Amino acid sequence: MYADYVFYVEAYGGENILPLDWPRISRHADAYLDRLTYNRMKNGAVVTDAVRMAACAVAEVMCRHEETQTANPAGIKSESVGGQSVTYEDVAALSERYEAELLEARRSLAAPVGPAALCGGVWMLTNTDCTLYLTEDGKAYRRVYCPACHWENTRGQNINKTGSTAVDSVRVFLPLSAADLAGVKGYLVHGNCAFYPSGDHPMRALVTQENVLTITSVSRYDFGSPAIRHWEVYAK
Repeated sequence: MYADYVFYVEAYGGENILPLDWPRISRHADAYLDRLTYNRMKNGAVVTDAVRMAACAVAEVMCRHEETQTANPAGIKSESVGGQSVTYEDVAALSERYEAELLEARRSLAAPVGPAALCGGVWMLTNTDCTLYLTEDGKAYRRVYCPACHWENTRGQNINKTGSTAVDSVRVFLPLSAADLAGVKGYLVHGNCAFYPSGDHPMRALVTQENVLTITSVSRYDFGSPAIRHWEVYAK
C-alpha cells in the first residue's frame, strides 16, 4: 500500500474509511494511481508524501462511491412508500460526478512531485508554464497566465533555390479551464511573463522581443474524459 491506515488517519486526517475496509479500498486506489503513472512507482519511482496523500484522497472518493451505489438501487429512478418518496441520482450523472471527484483527488500529485516526472495521462502533458496575450478585435489584449501546460518546440526549414528559411514553431497543450480560446488571436510567451498591456504599455512594446510567438491556430478537444480535454495551440 502506498499509504497505510496510520498515514490516512494522522497525516491525511481521514475518518470516513473503517480500518477493516482500508486494505481493500486502498488497493483499488493504488491500482488507479498505477494506471495513471504507467506503473512508475511499482517500477522504482519514489513514493512521496504527495503520492500517499493522493492515494488517500482517491480512496475516500472510492469509498463514497461505494456507499452511493449501495444507496442507489440499480435501474430505479424513484420510489414511493406511503407519503414518503425518494428520487435516486441518474446512473450517468453519478458516473460523471465520480470521474470528476477522482480527477480532483489526484491533483495533489501534480504540484509537489512535478507533472512530467511522475504521471502519465493528464500530468505527463504538463512540463512548464506559459503566458498568452489574447484579442478578439486586434486592439484590446488580455493577459492569461497558465501555470501548467505542455510545451513542444519544433524546428524546421523551408528549402528553396536561393537557400533555406527557418520555420521553427511550437505546439502547446493547455487545459480547457485555462481560458476561453475560441476565436481568439494573439501572442504566446514561454514562462510567466510580467508584461501587462495597457495604454501606457501597448502590445507593440512586447511583440518586438525575440521570445514572443504569434499564435497561428487554436483547436479545442473537448471529448473523452474530463482529464484529457484541452486546447491545442500552434505558434511561431
